[in-house]
Amino acid sequence: MEDKLEILYKMVEEGKPGLEGLNSAWNICIESDDFSKTDKSKIDLATVYCDNISQTKAWVMQGLMNPCKEGQIHLSKVDYLKQKEAVNYGEELDYQVELLRVNVGKCK
Repeated sequence: MEDKLEILYKMVEEGKPGLEGLNSAWNICIESDDFSKTDKSKIDLATVYCDNISQTKAWVMQGLMNPCKEGQIHLSKVDYLKQKEAVNYGEELDYQVELLRVNVGKCK
């Protein structure tokens, strides 16, 4: 039992910076004209988020940071999640998803 608790604790710790880091990065993203030029040291994202909106924001930002190399991978994840879970993003997140789509298209 102790091992399972320790594993769970490590998973929670790995999930940090959590929503604080995500929200801070998201504010930088939506205020930026070109997120790929943002200082990456200011962006602190977890690997996995528990809710669909937060996870989508993270994928969008990861894609926008490097649209030609990683954009399509993250865009595919966003599209799959939206279709599978029928997620409604809202105006700002929809805009950022489309911005990622446009930036990926420019790379082809």
